[in-house]
Amino acid sequence: MNRKEAEIVRLLFDLYLMNIGCSRLSDLLNYLGVKTMTDSQWETGTIGGMLSNEKYKGDFHLQKYYTPSTQRNVTWRNRGEVQSYYISENHEPIVSPEL
Repeated sequence: MNRKEAEIVRLLFDLYLMNIGCSRLSDLLNYLGVKTMTDSQWETGTIGGMLSNEKYKGDFHLQKYYTPSTQRNVTWRNRGEVQSYYISENHEPIVSPEL
């Protein structure tokens, strides 16, 4: 776990709980010069995805997306088409499950 990146994740969760929305959070990180993992600007959707990602609380969801057998270069969101697995307490969490 990268400690600097974990601190940014914790900060995002804390600020979101203070009713600061995803758009303002991305503006703030961009203003402060904080770069994403891909060394680019923060986007509202990126923040929203992070806040809803189970991995930050230490869980893991397998088969969230799948590749249909008839289409090799396409992935689809799994809405029950294939079996998926949810693993709780899979790794050390960055934020508490309650948060």
